Amino acid sequence: MKRSNAETRTASEPRRSRAPSARFATGAIGVLDRSAQRKTVSVIDGDSDSRHCIRAYLENSREFRLGQWYTNAEGGMKSIASHPPAIVVINTCLAGKDGIECVHTLKRVLPGLNVITFTAAPELSSYIRSFQAGADGCFVLPGTQESFEQLLNDVLNGWKPFSREIQKLIIERLTQTSVLPDIAGNLTRSEQKVISHMILGLSDKEIATLTGTATTTVHAIASHIYKKLNVHNRREAVSAYLGFDHAAPSRIRHLT
Repeated sequence: MKRSNAETRTASEPRRSRAPSARFATGAIGVLDRSAQRKTVSVIDGDSDSRHCIRAYLENSREFRLGQWYTNAEGGMKSIASHPPAIVVINTCLAGKDGIECVHTLKRVLPGLNVITFTAAPELSSYIRSFQAGADGCFVLPGTQESFEQLLNDVLNGWKPFSREIQKLIIERLTQTSVLPDIAGNLTRSEQKVISHMILGLSDKEIATLTGTATTTVHAIASHIYKKLNVHNRREAVSAYLGFDHAAPSRIRHLT
């Protein structure tokens, strides 16, 4: 039996009356979801000038929000190890503590943690040490709101800090002016060149290709480097060359 137009309208009215409510509910959930999706960024920094700058960038951001602000490095690392945020931002110049060493410690405890260092006085050696310690990016103050957020997004998307051109520049600089002259003074120029490539994570085969030498020669040079630096492997050699204590794991167990 065919329904009348009046009956059809009556049957459809409940659905029409619920539709606006459903659309409103969906919109409300969307707003809440976008708010919840803001990534948490915690900071380790005791400097008042940089604090004002970084805090302003995070408080004005629509993509990120300020989590915890730690003025004490040890307390900050312990808290972060227990409750890691999406990103940690660390001042390389901390009172009584090397900020880059903090990066090194956190990355050993939480390898997947995203860590960015920042400084108001950029130096190539500091930048290289930050990278080798495990930093995922570096920021130079004051910068801009846009550049800071871009860096945070790059880090979350797996941004790699060195292009091939910059790698070449860094290797040239490292072989000319060492990060730690007292250590590098014991190495020959060939040894400095090999360990400079090691710092960038290149294999012996890749180093041989780039330097135009045989892989066996690179092996031999690496062995001489280990002996001179009193270490046993590539990781320890790079850590020693850049000023890190390769026995650091014994000092960070209390953080886990």
